[in-house]
Amino acid sequence: INISGGGSTSSRPDFSSYAISKTALVRYTEILAEELSNTKIKVNSIAPGIMATNMTKEVIKNKKNITNIKELKAANKVLLEGDNMEKALNLCFFLSSKESKGINGKLISATWDPWEKITKNLNYISKSDIYTLRRILPEDRDINFV
Repeated sequence: INISGGGSTSSRPDFSSYAISKTALVRYTEILAEELSNTKIKVNSIAPGIMATNMTKEVIKNKKNITNIKELKAANKVLLEGDNMEKALNLCFFLSSKESKGINGKLISATWDPWEKITKNLNYISKSDIYTLRRILPEDRDINFV
């Protein structure tokens, strides 16, 4: 289980290097899952949500250098209200269990995705590109620009 998130699925101004490394980790997870698909090893990434880490504290400490107000608000909130550690741990336990059989090469958010209900749709999810990084084409949205 790789710990990703960190802007791997959307833009994250002022944190480009961090977000790029997290995006690379998600793609690595997808590739490694394919390479190991003929084994019993499953490889997934989780997005734990914002955590009360040293990096979060540094965001507050260096707020003069951060232009992204959204980042500052999120850092303040997690330091005041607590983080998502329990949700992230529970997702890791789930992905390590037999219940998650078939989930491989996915990025699942501990805070945004209804992962507790994933087993109801396990067959569909395991064969789809749901919870993966993908380029969306106009045709995927029934649009034709010709």
